[in-house]
Amino acid sequence: MPLKIDELIKKNSARRSWRLNLTASFFLCVAAVVGLIGFASIFIVLNRQSIDHVLKIQGVLQAVEQSTPVTHATGGIISNIFVTEGEIVSEGQVLMSLDASDIESEFIESQRLVASLMLRSLCVQAKLNKLQSIAVPAELKIALGRLNQLVEMQRSLRNCKGELRKRALDALQAREKRNALLNKIQTYYRLSQAGYKMRGHLDHLAKNSADNEMQDALNLQVLVTALRNQISLTDLEEKLISFDVMQEKIGIKNKQLLNLELDQIVDLLAKAENRLAKLENIRRNRFVYASNSGRIQRLRVKKSGKRIARGAYILEIAPLVTDFEVIAAVNVSDMSYIQIGQEVSIRLSSGLPTAVSVPARITRISKATENTRTLSITITREDLNRRDLLVGDHSLNGLGERAEALVEVKSNTALQTLGSLLQDNL
Repeated sequence: MPLKIDELIKKNSARRSWRLNLTASFFLCVAAVVGLIGFASIFIVLNRQSIDHVLKIQGVLQAVEQSTPVTHATGGIISNIFVTEGEIVSEGQVLMSLDASDIESEFIESQRLVASLMLRSLCVQAKLNKLQSIAVPAELKIALGRLNQLVEMQRSLRNCKGELRKRALDALQAREKRNALLNKIQTYYRLSQAGYKMRGHLDHLAKNSADNEMQDALNLQVLVTALRNQISLTDLEEKLISFDVMQEKIGIKNKQLLNLELDQIVDLLAKAENRLAKLENIRRNRFVYASNSGRIQRLRVKKSGKRIARGAYILEIAPLVTDFEVIAAVNVSDMSYIQIGQEVSIRLSSGLPTAVSVPARITRISKATENTRTLSITITREDLNRRDLLVGDHSLNGLGERAEALVEVKSNTALQTLGSLLQDNL
């Protein structure tokens, strides 16, 4: 009997526990349904209140590859223009030519001056080296022929040869004069030697002769003659020494004068060659060349006869193919609406008849300062082509200057609020 009572108590307890569990499960299910309905209601309310949040950021549109400005190093008057606005050119192509007629005559005169100074330098070097003639290099002869200076060259050569002959003649006369002095010196030297021998013979005869007075007279005459010859010999030797010293001084002086003249010629030649190089550079730079391939834009000189200053901006050569990007700065507080890869809209109005919106995508976010971030937004060429922004007068292709652009970032605030709620609950 006691066993039956215990079994009944256990069965009643199990039934009561099962009913409690069933009731709890029911209430949990009801709570979950109510929670889902409330969450959906909150989402719908938030979504109806603000579906899209538009963040507008001011940015700058620029080409990834910038256009190349074309300038001129020396400047001058434009004589011919060979290109037009929008024309495609290749690297090294002649774009314009400058008038160089005002320096042409000066250039020719500078060439002639250089040639004449070179001829004069050859002549002076020939004098220094005591040559009988000069040899003109073949390159100089060819250059003089091109300058129609062969007649001038022949005249300079004749003058130089005349100077060389005169110097040779002066040297020959100096040698002859010295040889004459040497001959006289040798003559008086022989006379002096003969006088001494004669005196010896007279002394021998005086010993064997009785006429002493006659012998004394002869000895005196021979002695006087010998002394005269000796004096003449000494005088001639002094003249020879003086002549040699004078000739040496003349040679040193002439050499100094020639070296001084050569130094002056070298200085003048250096200045003339420097001036000639500058004129040659101006003549060579009378053409304006394309520094790279591309399309002509912003042509500022459109007719000949206009003078351009040295280093002046003439035109730009835009690359034929380039990508575009928008650079914009955004506050850190607005970064919750922005992410890499997000699609945005770029509104362009600068230089266009009507504003145009172009789709783009954020490709890079970088830190600018503690409170700002820099967005790099890429615009595809296909999107620009669809809106005719790569052709015509308002072409963006090869944009060399910056243009203003308005970046519109659309963000769903309901989803962001929901995400925030989920994060808070988690």
